[in-house]
Amino acid sequence: MRTVDEIADDISLGIIRLDEAVAELADANRVDDLAELVERRISLPRGDAVACFCARTELPVALMCRALGMTLNGYSAILRMRRRAHLSTEAVPAALLSAYSGVPRPTLEELQGRLMTASESGDQPG
Repeated sequence: MRTVDEIADDISLGIIRLDEAVAELADANRVDDLAELVERRISLPRGDAVACFCARTELPVALMCRALGMTLNGYSAILRMRRRAHLSTEAVPAALLSAYSGVPRPTLEELQGRLMTASESGDQPG
């Protein structure tokens, strides 16, 4: 099993894409490593990222994934991980994937700013 450092290095070298790395970690249920990857990419503290991954609703994790710039493939891997852990209680995956793609870029940039502000002040996202 590769470490998150090795995975992050492969992303930075262009050996693998972010979505491939996310799928690898999500398929292995490596939530802590996913949270570390999030922290490295958008400076959201690991605890906040874990809270998003483990939230009762899909919205916090969907917005975090969009702020990361994940495509549908990466987000889908996260949804599979959440379903295996029985954390997902909302709409069917097709509806979630459709809604995920529809979040406009300005909204994502605003969200990323809010996530950063929340992490700096110690507030919980979502």
